[in-house]
Amino acid sequence: MGQIHTSFLLNRFATSSGITAHFSPFRKYSRNSILSAVRLGFASGGNAVSVMVSQNLGAGNHDRVKKSLFWDMLLNWAVCIAVSFLMFFGSDPALRVFLGSSDATALDYGNSYIRLISIFYIFCFTGSAYMGYFKGRGHMVIAFCGTTMHIIFRAICSAIMIGKMGLTAVALFSGLGWMLCVTFLTINFVRIQLTDI
Repeated sequence: MGQIHTSFLLNRFATSSGITAHFSPFRKYSRNSILSAVRLGFASGGNAVSVMVSQNLGAGNHDRVKKSLFWDMLLNWAVCIAVSFLMFFGSDPALRVFLGSSDATALDYGNSYIRLISIFYIFCFTGSAYMGYFKGRGHMVIAFCGTTMHIIFRAICSAIMIGKMGLTAVALFSGLGWMLCVTFLTINFVRIQLTDI
């Protein structure tokens, strides 16, 4: 996904020659092995915006820095909607592949976990775009603090509540941790935008 994001962002700003340039990674990977196509999923949209932001800052194209984040957010949200939809509505058949139909308790726990966390994925994908933006600008401390805050919040709250809530605690506090992280990143984004004016 990161390579698709990067290609789209680069082509979005580098050419106006039609939509085929935006999907060159699909052509490339359709000719290669399935493994190459699967690797697309391991890269993140945050890496794409990081590359675009750092290159455009270096070139002095500050307007394109903001546009890079905007387009990456849109791409992340589009992917997120598809992934969340598949997770929410496809969790049962997917779990049955791994668990079979014999373990109803495990299916119930798995479905409730996947469906709950899928609702929060919009914050995970938004955080990924922000992280790339801050890394591209060289604000590594902001990215580090956002990630660390999320991990500490999720781990402590999940550990406290898992006895009462089970896996639901892990899904809930992962999602709330993403919300906390995105709130922190949004505040810092606005702060930086105001100081850049």
